[in-house]
Amino acid sequence: MALIVTVVLLVVLWRIIGPDEARPGSSARPRMQRRPRAPRRRQQLPPDDNPDFLRDLDRRARPEE
Repeated sequence: MALIVTVVLLVVLWRIIGPDEARPGSSARPRMQRRPRAPRRRQQLPPDDNPDFLRDLDRRARPEE
């Protein structure tokens, strides 16, 4: 009995969410379109974690040769 119920549920779910081409004579449903994502901002690093800042500090701390 459980096997029959499972098969019936799978068939119903396939008809609901399955590909539109599988249903003959049905009109194609419009698919939801995704909105384009906004470009991510580059996370700002604190000065003690920023390698460029630390490299500049090291350069400034060394005496000119």
